[in-house]
Amino acid sequence: MPKKVLQKRIIAGFIVILAFACIAAFLLRPVLWKGKGYAVGDPYDPSFHAWTISWDVHAIFTNPFNLFNANIFFPNRYTLAYSEHEITNALLASPFLALSGDPIQSANITLYLNFILSGIGAYLLSKRLTKSRLSAFVSGIAFAFAPYMFSHITQLSICSVGWTPLSFLFLHRYIEDKKAYDAFLFALFFVLQFLSNTYVGLFLSVGVVIFIVVRIFFDRKTFTLKLIVYGALALILAAILIFPFAYPYIKVHSLNPGFERKLYEVEAHSADVQDFLVAPEFSFIWGKVTKHFRENTYKRAGPNARSLFPGLIIFILAILGAASLFRNGKGEERFYFWAYLSICLCSASFCLGPSLFVFGRRASIPMPYDILYRFYPGLRALRVPTIFSVLTTLSLAVLAGFGARALAGFFSKRGRNVEAFASVVLVALIFLDVMTTSLPLAPLPRKKDFPKVYSWLASKPGDAPTLELPMPRDDGAWVVLESRRTYFSTLHWKKIVNGFSSFKPPSYNEAKMLFRNFPDDKCERFLKRDRIQFLIIHTADAWGPELVKKLTKYNGKIAKFKLEAVFNYDYAYSVIYR
Repeated sequence: MPKKVLQKRIIAGFIVILAFACIAAFLLRPVLWKGKGYAVGDPYDPSFHAWTISWDVHAIFTNPFNLFNANIFFPNRYTLAYSEHEITNALLASPFLALSGDPIQSANITLYLNFILSGIGAYLLSKRLTKSRLSAFVSGIAFAFAPYMFSHITQLSICSVGWTPLSFLFLHRYIEDKKAYDAFLFALFFVLQFLSNTYVGLFLSVGVVIFIVVRIFFDRKTFTLKLIVYGALALILAAILIFPFAYPYIKVHSLNPGFERKLYEVEAHSADVQDFLVAPEFSFIWGKVTKHFRENTYKRAGPNARSLFPGLIIFILAILGAASLFRNGKGEERFYFWAYLSICLCSASFCLGPSLFVFGRRASIPMPYDILYRFYPGLRALRVPTIFSVLTTLSLAVLAGFGARALAGFFSKRGRNVEAFASVVLVALIFLDVMTTSLPLAPLPRKKDFPKVYSWLASKPGDAPTLELPMPRDDGAWVVLESRRTYFSTLHWKKIVNGFSSFKPPSYNEAKMLFRNFPDDKCERFLKRDRIQFLIIHTADAWGPELVKKLTKYNGKIAKFKLEAVFNYDYAYSVIYR
């Protein structure tokens, strides 16, 4: 490659990265400059994701073989597998955690990096397909900053989708150029996506199957023996890399039959047809326009899962791109039309879940997701089919790139100045389509401001199994109390009976019921069975003062409780067994 050409490519690449970094910084405002001590949206999910990546980094550098035995929900094993493990995000966050030691700030920066990565990934995929930088830039914005992404802004793992377009990019390269290393690069990015988010990884595998099936119908001669062999080797390598991270989920499923999601749970988190008209409330233009439809989402799941509006300009461009490919596309472009149209339509139908809902009414029509749920490996553990919208959004973004190319070709016939002006207007319209209001932030204490009782607990040797009381009486209190206690555990990393995740094990539910009557013989037996060493009672929480009064007068037959320290509203007890 000539030196000047290489320099131009490097400069162009730098400009593209800088452009997506600036757009992400603006649309995520004020996350970056208030990242210290603030979570995006609400404090619950973001603090949990901050705990997850912090635990990953802590375990990787202290005891990597014990990664999945996280410190929550003691004495259960594989508790990291109760939700997404987010290993890829942890690797992205590790330098920032090492420098700042601030879990929530590191999570915010990782969120920002994922938006940039999504834009770059979609840009590179579209550039490969359309051969146009303008089209690629439009696709990058359409995918990375789609309203759907901002509807999940509190869920770091769901926003970690930048590896998906890169997977498709190298799948295209391998099938079209037939170079073995592209197969292994596809496998690499597929693994990185799977280790970012299991949902998206599994759904990406469905998208890849659709892609290959369409390719077989389009040109089965593509699949030579050599292509199949190297492709199979790449997939085997991907499976080998994924298996150590998938095995704990298999174990959790075998140990907890309730870990499997029932069809009624999946249905509760599925989309209604109208949800493709729902944008998140902080969408600058579409938030108010779609308010009525968004209010209807609370009847099932809520707007986080069911805001699937892709953007009006993006949708129009996608239709234009599909029409342009269908009418004028030749060779590989005919395949691009059928592949991305098929992925778009299939993934959109999968978002609707096992049963069809139309404007709030259930129609007695079975949906394709019901077949996937029953027969596709891994999907029985997932309850939110609307995450298939990642594939819908990517397909629309790719087709929108072709739509942008068609418009650019139309205006190029009217002169360079007209083409340049039209390109600027088009990018501006796309930007307005995805424009956000200033994102809401929720304060979260930094480590130096954590309650002092956790510094006391950190000084204790070993795992120091601990139970924090009072236990929550309902799901609302569980979210508030246990997300906070899980986040605070990043200071001490001791084993706690408490925890916050997508799944609550039977032992936790048992503790929650038993300790409503604390102290009594049943509670003592529970503590002794699991060899709990410490109790922390938070008197700032409901029923906390009452528990301290009861414990002061209590003389247990199995255990006695020794007051070790008092920190403002927190009472720390050691449990001594008789």
